[in-house]
Amino acid sequence: MKKEELKSEWLTAIDKKTFLIAKHDPNSLEDTSDRYKTVVTHEVSASLKDFIKSDDYSVQQYYDRTFKSNYFEIVPTSGSFTVTGGEVLPFNDFTGSHCDRLVVVSGSSVGWHVYAEDSNEIRNKVINGRLEFSGSL
Repeated sequence: MKKEELKSEWLTAIDKKTFLIAKHDPNSLEDTSDRYKTVVTHEVSASLKDFIKSDDYSVQQYYDRTFKSNYFEIVPTSGSFTVTGGEVLPFNDFTGSHCDRLVVVSGSSVGWHVYAEDSNEIRNKVINGRLEFSGSL
């Protein structure tokens, strides 16, 4: 898939308000969970559409062997976000460690959605064989 096609699909999901699901929305932190998750920053949440349109990022495509689906790492370029979100531990309603990437996946029930991720975690998934690099878009 080409970057422009992805952008179009992602913008459609943003317009349908399905791109940022509650689990990864900073405005839903009070909805604690028994699982680890990440949330995007308020800045990212408020400017997702403009950011996706801006092309101020690169996209790395991977194949996720666990979920048998494509996994897209969005790497913000200079001038955009340095912190994309934070990690939330089980039963917490606050963020901890910062994330520096956005990831977009297409879930079977949710469709395209975005969340924050740490580049070291992505690298670990590659090293451990969960993610297989497919190319840069």
